[in-house]
Parts: sequence; structure tokens; C-alpha cells
Amino acid sequence: MFVDDSIGWHINLTYYYHKIYTTMIEIHQALEDAHPSNRSYVEIYVNYYYFIRIEGVLRSIKVLPDDARHEPKLVEIAENMRNLQEQRLFANLSEISFLLQSPANVLLVAGVARAETVCSRVFVS
Repeated sequence: MFVDDSIGWHINLTYYYHKIYTTMIEIHQALEDAHPSNRSYVEIYVNYYYFIRIEGVLRSIKVLPDDARHEPKLVEIAENMRNLQEQRLFANLSEISFLLQSPANVLLVAGVARAETVCSRVFVS
């Protein structure tokens, strides 16, 4: 059976959705633990337009249900692609010391391709 790359992409999309959303929730919860003199700055950060925009994008994503059936080979391919992309991104971030001060820096790290690039058709037996 042939499976197009959008299914593998959706597996990784769901993975990152949970990872990002969990981090955002932890940041919101950390607000309570912030030193009172710093709390207003943390509130500004978590209520800033970009932070709220990310949350809005996450809410618009239809994630795979936990009980969704996944082909083991497809899951393996998706995880391998995710690991390769994360290794590449980490190496690029390490090269520039994690300083992303301009769109040109982001282009250096992420490159021109989509981060979830996968071959267009995968054969799953």
C-alpha cells in the first residue's frame, strides 16, 4: 500500500503540537512561581501577541487521535525524519550560538525547505 508523505507529516505535527502546547502550559504555570518583582514581566511575555498567536495556531490544528491506527513502518520513517531534522537544526543553532536576531539567521538555521520534508511517496508493506 502507498502512503503519501502527509500522513507521516501529520504524525510529526501531532508530536510537535503536544510538545509546544505542553511547554506553553508549563510557562503559564511557572508564572505563579516567578518572583513577585518579575511576575509582571512574565505576564507581559505570556500575554504578548506572538505567544497568543502561537496558541491560536495550535488550537487550529487537528491532531491525530490517541487511538489512531498507525502503520509501524510509517511511524518509524516519521520518527527518523524528525530526528534527522532536529539534529540538523540543533547543529545549525549551535553554529550560530542560538542567536536568532534576523530573518537571515532563521534562514541559516532552518534552510529553505519545510522542516517536515519527507519523500513524496513511501511504500509501506
